[in-house]
Amino acid sequence: MKRSGIFVMSMLLLSFVHRGWADTDKKSKGNQSDIFGSGESWKSPSDAKKSNGSSKVVKSRTVFPKSLTVILNVEGISPLNLTPEVLASIFLGDITKWDDSAISELNPTVHLPSWRISIVHNQDGPIMKSFTQYLTKVSPKWAKSVGWGPMVRWPVGVGSKDSSDVAGMVQQIQGCIGYVDSSYAAQNQFSYAEIGY
Repeated sequence: MKRSGIFVMSMLLLSFVHRGWADTDKKSKGNQSDIFGSGESWKSPSDAKKSNGSSKVVKSRTVFPKSLTVILNVEGISPLNLTPEVLASIFLGDITKWDDSAISELNPTVHLPSWRISIVHNQDGPIMKSFTQYLTKVSPKWAKSVGWGPMVRWPVGVGSKDSSDVAGMVQQIQGCIGYVDSSYAAQNQFSYAEIGY
């Protein structure tokens, strides 16, 4: 009788552990979500097979925040194609000329001037936080040397208090680049950069 009781308890315990793992697995799958504006969430090989017959793992992609627009003053060029890595390199001060090969290779049909790149960063707290958070995600060097938040120590450039001031400086300075609120950029039809993946 004692053995029977132990057997029943063991079966109940095994059943409980099995259900616990199953519930945990369901929850973990349900919580696979995009991060920092990711355009595509991670999929396991089994999920990928079900969706497209391939075992290739689909990695998350970080897309540029829709609330922001990178504006620039390079005459006759809009939009200018940039990758996240190149954008980060510009704001790190590693790319200093508009005709740098890293930029020209992304814009093969465009004649880029050899102007020096001037940088204006937006000191509006939420806007700066969103922009630096994005750069932190796409650039290990930025993440290590600058980081993100409503206030950071910028490696290059000058600060301006809000989107209106940033736009004013960009328009006045030839070869200047900055970032502003997207609604403000749309209203004023600034030249802008298209940020790819």
